[in-house]
Amino acid sequence: MTRPRPRAVFWAGIAAILTLLLAGFGGRLHPAGDSLAVARIWLVVAGLIWIGAFVLRHAVRLRAALSLGAVLLAIAATTSAGWLQVAGRAVGPTVYQKNMSFRLRDTTALANDILALRPDIVTLQEIDDDNASLRQQISAALPSWHRCVSDTVGGEAIATHWPVLDRACGPGAAALRVQSPAGPLWIVSVHLHWPWPARQARQVADLLPWLETLDRPVIVAGDFNMVPWSWAVRSIARATGTARAGAPLHTFRVRSVAPVAIDNILLPGGTGRAATRPPLGSDHWGLVVTATEE
Repeated sequence: MTRPRPRAVFWAGIAAILTLLLAGFGGRLHPAGDSLAVARIWLVVAGLIWIGAFVLRHAVRLRAALSLGAVLLAIAATTSAGWLQVAGRAVGPTVYQKNMSFRLRDTTALANDILALRPDIVTLQEIDDDNASLRQQISAALPSWHRCVSDTVGGEAIATHWPVLDRACGPGAAALRVQSPAGPLWIVSVHLHWPWPARQARQVADLLPWLETLDRPVIVAGDFNMVPWSWAVRSIARATGTARAGAPLHTFRVRSVAPVAIDNILLPGGTGRAATRPPLGSDHWGLVVTATEE
């Protein structure tokens, strides 16, 4: 049996990687595209390693390798918009986003972290009767509270120190309208299902019309179970007149190994200074963003 030539193997591998990368831009056409978008960085890294391995074996010309490497880096650049933001002076609210985990029972460490940071807004997911004690622990600093029960694990909640004007519940979302120093503001805490082949695309389709009914300005934060460069996240941003703020910092590890940035905070101005917080008993890191000048 004739063994395939190294050059043929190289180009077959490149074709497979590029096909998966390009399909990852097709979330608008089919939700599988968003599932592949999650792996965009990993596929780029795999492609660069693949190219390097065959260059070392002298199985591919250096000029071709450099050209392909440039293509892969250009694709990787589509994930880096948040890293390119220049954080200016803080001008807006600080938002603390946290998927608590329905397994969390002792919320003391999380409460202490929230109180130490003194955010204006806290958005929570997977909150249930077993971990709802957090409300009492932070109520002195953040007395305004709204919680919704949804078909995701647990429910969604919002805490803030601003006066409440209105409340609403949507598909996997809680919304609280408050009187902020800049005027009325809707705050949305969202928890999306896992992506295709799970139900995320269907949930987003139900969620978008509901989000469009909210008067702007709007802040959306939550566990999107999806990366910020996906069609799902960008669709929610368009529906609310927001943009993801801050660098795409990882907040979860798939299979406890692969880091992904699936917790997002969307602000009207789209610029902010982002930082992560420790898991504190959850399987998600906390995400904190302070709105800044452009």
